[in-house]
Amino acid sequence: MTNKHTPGPWRSDVQGSDGDQVFSANGMIVADCKWTAEVFDKRVANAALIASAPDLLAERDRLLQVNAELVAALETIANSTCDHGPGFCARDSARAALAKAKGE
Repeated sequence: MTNKHTPGPWRSDVQGSDGDQVFSANGMIVADCKWTAEVFDKRVANAALIASAPDLLAERDRLLQVNAELVAALETIANSTCDHGPGFCARDSARAALAKAKGE
């Protein structure tokens, strides 16, 4: 997957009475959160969320990789043989977990 976004880190910066503007590290404006006095809390929260977008994307990518590794490990177990007798083999529970994750 190719990410087509302005690389982080981003920061939230209040610019006068016009509202929060979110800048990337190179000073480019990536979002402009205008505000009124009635929505001040939402403006601050929105700016913080937008500023965290690159970090959230990186964490999502890391978790996708961890998930792929866990699925691969479960598939290895699910395809193994059980020579230890009933109650000692993780193969059946691995197969059940994979089936549930795949909606089968």
